[in-house]
Amino acid sequence: MKRKFIYIFIILTFFIPAYTKIAMNPQDTSILIAEVLSKPVIYQFTYLFFIAKILLIMFFVGSIILKNKYSMLYSLKAAILLLFVAVFQSISIETSYGFAILIGNIISQSIIVILFLWEVKAKRNDFSVIKIAPINVITLLLAFFAFWMPAKNGEVYFSIKDLFFNEAGLTFCMIIPVIIASLLLYYKSINLTLLKIMSFIGIYYGLLNMFTWFVLYPANWWMGITHLPLLINSTIGFVLAIKEQRSRFKMI
Repeated sequence: MKRKFIYIFIILTFFIPAYTKIAMNPQDTSILIAEVLSKPVIYQFTYLFFIAKILLIMFFVGSIILKNKYSMLYSLKAAILLLFVAVFQSISIETSYGFAILIGNIISQSIIVILFLWEVKAKRNDFSVIKIAPINVITLLLAFFAFWMPAKNGEVYFSIKDLFFNEAGLTFCMIIPVIIASLLLYYKSINLTLLKIMSFIGIYYGLLNMFTWFVLYPANWWMGITHLPLLINSTIGFVLAIKEQRSRFKMI
């Protein structure tokens, strides 16, 4: 029951009301969320776009080159980046309701931050042996698509410049599929609790985005496409984490 509580808690964060300077009808929550995420405070830090992209690349390069020497830095970097994104991507001063904070988003995303800080001490991630299976090819391609995030104003926009200079590196829904893809290169020797809960949160946000962009705002269907890596990589990560945990349990 204790293990299931975290999943119930994550789902309940969706119902935590947002803070807005101007009173808002609860029925307009989806509108507020779309407004906050389209113009969050974090996107004002345009000089960090390139730095954030390099940080995402280092999730792969660092672990491949330095192996376990990079394990602690990997977790610390993930925790710091995700904390920054959790807070500042959930705040906007440019909404129809003035200053707004998506409190539920900050709480649910901060769970992943806590997990990575725990991993710094637990040291369960082992990057000593990399193994690329067919499933990794899929997750890596999807991670690349998320890393690129070829969209502008909700529409299709492929630009080579955006590979390194758009906001994807400071967008939670694009960061998570990249991190999951990097961890899945070593999934038989990593912190499966971290992978499983992070993937569950990714599925949670992935499904919300599918509903938002394909049902509520179908005119912006391309935004739904750009969030498919989040949903698919998270689902793969969740399934593989459960499968590997059961395999380890049988070996005991």
